[in-house]
Amino acid sequence: MTKVVEFEAGSEAEAVKLASESMGITPDDVEYTVVDEGSGDEGDSAVKIRVQTEGVSDASSDEARPSKLVGPAPEKAAEAEKVLGEFIEKMGTPASIEMRDEEENIVLVLSDVEGEEPIGDAWAKTRPPVVPAVQFLLNKVVNRFPEGRKHIVVEVPTLQALRKPERPAGEAKKTEPAEPVEMPTFEQLDEEMDPELDRELIRLGLLMAQRAVQRNRVITVHPMAAGERRTVHQTVTRVPGAHSVSEGEGLYRKLHVVPNSLGGKPGVGKKRRRRRRRPSGDR
Repeated sequence: MTKVVEFEAGSEAEAVKLASESMGITPDDVEYTVVDEGSGDEGDSAVKIRVQTEGVSDASSDEARPSKLVGPAPEKAAEAEKVLGEFIEKMGTPASIEMRDEEENIVLVLSDVEGEEPIGDAWAKTRPPVVPAVQFLLNKVVNRFPEGRKHIVVEVPTLQALRKPERPAGEAKKTEPAEPVEMPTFEQLDEEMDPELDRELIRLGLLMAQRAVQRNRVITVHPMAAGERRTVHQTVTRVPGAHSVSEGEGLYRKLHVVPNSLGGKPGVGKKRRRRRRRPSGDR
């Protein structure tokens, strides 16, 4: 599996040496790109290089990454990258992983691997969409303990491009643009809602409500556990311009996030009552 890792040191030669030691190869065999050439005559700013690794053993990678990766949370970022790599390997969708350890989020970007099916094409076939599901599971695994939690975002640029097809003129569905609505932030919801509720589900509920209002369309969530569904319901009720309803029974019960601009509560989830016929003898 191909991965992208960054190394930094006082000079380019030292950064290459770190990369070679991590990969178990000679410095002459390291293929890299200089991301930051540094500044200052005496090395005021470190030199940073980016290396695309392939076939590096997990043991050697795990030992090197925590001290070599650049960012505010290198150990958690390395764990997120490793877990995502295991996910896509088991799913049979090879991809290269490029990571950005930012102040607010750890961002993992999946790119195509030469000779393999494009990751965007593979994941575009799934229903429900695979990216939110992978991102949710990734946060569950990596942030399973409250200490040092940091939200993890999964991006697939090729998949995002596939989801914006151009429609022929005359076939585009015209809808009235939704009225601007001031959306709450996750930080606001985090303070308002029960601390026992899953924060990732709150993020998911907020994201779906925002998309429903912005796109002026119903967003459907496929079956989930009753407790998780209740958390999403509670989140959506706090977002102006949207409401949520459920449809179906038992394990097949779905959740719909509906923009208020489409009207009142839709008929999904409502059962039609049948009138009983009295036996002729009771008349």
